[in-house]
Amino acid sequence: MQFPKLTDIALLREAIDTVNAQGGNTKLVIFDTLDSYLDGRDSNNSADVKEILAPVVKLAAELHIAILGLMHLNKATGAKAINRISGSMAFPGLSRCSWVFAKDSREPGRRLMLPVKINIGPDESGIEYSIESDHGVPFIKWGQSCTEDVDSILSGVSPREEGKHAPAQEAVLRVLRDVGGNMKLSGLAQVLGKSTPTISNLLRKLEASGEVQPGAEYGSWRLANSAT
Repeated sequence: MQFPKLTDIALLREAIDTVNAQGGNTKLVIFDTLDSYLDGRDSNNSADVKEILAPVVKLAAELHIAILGLMHLNKATGAKAINRISGSMAFPGLSRCSWVFAKDSREPGRRLMLPVKINIGPDESGIEYSIESDHGVPFIKWGQSCTEDVDSILSGVSPREEGKHAPAQEAVLRVLRDVGGNMKLSGLAQVLGKSTPTISNLLRKLEASGEVQPGAEYGSWRLANSAT
């Protein structure tokens, strides 16, 4: 049986019905990765994503099943967690829950499942886990609940580094470090999910402290010690 693309709701329903007719009881359908089942549509285009996913959400509600879509994170390490999800913001926007799975850089071997967006219950805590092995067969060992901030965990910045600047200024510096060169003011604002005037004010403060400077291209910025 051909596994359907998300654009073919009829084939997706047929696949579920076939499994159930063979004695199954479908409760969960997993797409790994979600954007690879868009049948060539632009995963960065919100209109395309909404057009494709809206019928899938409706089908899930009708059949009382859960749809789990796995996504990768982008490289914007200074951005908020919800802006780290690859592709259009329509992906987390249409979901009922969004979680991030990440390593804890402060404690080797410890991994965290942390909430990014939960609209069907409380989102105050996540859960820690580790990947263990039994005779060469890997398995997940779940641990205690945890309350780490997902944005801080994804930034990978130590508490000592975070304390050097206000959080918003540190976020700007993290993005510029990750880029390693010039970045437009408008690009910084988009990545960090803040207004252009807000980012401009942050950059001016960092320029006054000698940490950033205007880039070679008009309207761009870079770290003060980075090459053009």
